[in-house]
Amino acid sequence: MKIRLLILLSVSLAALFLNIPQNSSAQTYNQTFYIRPPGEQYGTGDGSDWTNALSDLPDELVRGAKYYMASGIYDAGSPDSYHVFDEAEQDDLYIGVIKATADDHGTDTGWEDSFGQGLAQLGTIQFISGYFEIDGQTGSGTQGHGFKLYTTDCKEGKKIIYFPWNSTSSYIELKHIDMGLCGPTTYTDPQDIIYSVNAVSNIIISDCYIHDANRAFIMMISWSDVLLENNYFARSGNQEESHSLGMRSVSNVTIRNNVFEDAKSSYLNLREIVDVYIYSNVFKRSANGDWEVYAVIDNYDTATNVLIYNNTIYNLQGLNAGVRIVGTLDNVQVYNNLWASSRANQIQLSGTHDYNAFHDNWRVDDNGDLLYSLDERMVDDNAEDNIQVITDNPFVAPDDGDFRLAFATNPGLTLLAPFDYDPDSVTRGEDGTWDRGVYEFSLTTPTATTAPEDTATPTATISPVETATPVSTPVFRAYLPIIIRQ
Repeated sequence: MKIRLLILLSVSLAALFLNIPQNSSAQTYNQTFYIRPPGEQYGTGDGSDWTNALSDLPDELVRGAKYYMASGIYDAGSPDSYHVFDEAEQDDLYIGVIKATADDHGTDTGWEDSFGQGLAQLGTIQFISGYFEIDGQTGSGTQGHGFKLYTTDCKEGKKIIYFPWNSTSSYIELKHIDMGLCGPTTYTDPQDIIYSVNAVSNIIISDCYIHDANRAFIMMISWSDVLLENNYFARSGNQEESHSLGMRSVSNVTIRNNVFEDAKSSYLNLREIVDVYIYSNVFKRSANGDWEVYAVIDNYDTATNVLIYNNTIYNLQGLNAGVRIVGTLDNVQVYNNLWASSRANQIQLSGTHDYNAFHDNWRVDDNGDLLYSLDERMVDDNAEDNIQVITDNPFVAPDDGDFRLAFATNPGLTLLAPFDYDPDSVTRGEDGTWDRGVYEFSLTTPTATTAPEDTATPTATISPVETATPVSTPVFRAYLPIIIRQ
């Protein structure tokens, strides 16, 4: 009898919790300060309004305060940290550093339209304590982010956001930020965008453009209760352990609605992980990128409760375009994913897997000539009871970054919340067919011949998904996956 339905039931047994972090709403602040770029005095300089704005972000911040920042250059990329967030915690009072916009800039006193135009450029930052919100307010995909964090120091093992050995951070929200390093080159020291050497928890990273690191975008060591959503990751480099995301001894991590473009080694490297949920993401190689992977998702240690649902994997090359988990597995599920146009030695699938779809995947020789179809090899090997091999291109405009479906797939495995929305907030299976891949087919989706000219803009692929009523702090819901056999 075949698996037909995956029901997620709320439970109270801590040992069985699968906690899905949700979005948080805007924090509540009890006072507001206004900041303009350094280099001159603004009125009284007390930060009470835009006329009397503070000149740069103060070294010491006030708990419960929101700091609006105008556009401009605050740091030119110096080797030193622009700011260390180490203010003592007071209950659950946040400190907010918010990019001012035309629609959200607090008082109108002294406001000029130029304060909200363009970005605020900062340097690298560190977190020692917790309860901070850093929000650029605008931007998605690769464009338009309100904050930019970067450094011009390309010869050291730099980090854009660093949680050092003495960090006790929790409840950190990073939103609408462009953060990049010097590129996926062969610098001696490894460079990571976000790095922690200590346990941190309750972290939300959303709507960010995270790019050009010579090792990892995010190195999570002993992290817990993490939500990564609606981000665009591009070009992770040539160092040992050059993964888009590296995870060591982590628990309760949700990775959803992101785009991962161009990686060496693997996109996600997992070690000693518990409760990791990977769904509605695009993993792709740029059209002519010289990037090879040995797996999309790789694990050679323990993996417990890992759910890999409704992802799209496109145009990869290398040893393995699949999911390679060779350590100790406990409840690893790979359902409803769509592999297309890869040229790899194999597509390995670990754990319990079914209802996956495949299109135009081939093994090639050293010259790039086609040897045999990986799709047909999956069929010949009886890899899955409900496998689908798709003959025609299933996407609207994949080379332009538009992975919406041009037609419906065969029905996939039906799931319940929080897996029942795609990145465009379309309800999965509402038309009676739960489609495979990132996007649910919609009758309003344009065909490849009528796709809009701006389909290359990545914003279409990372729209936010609301799966719960927003609250003031991250919420964690518990689900136990139970297979119902019919």
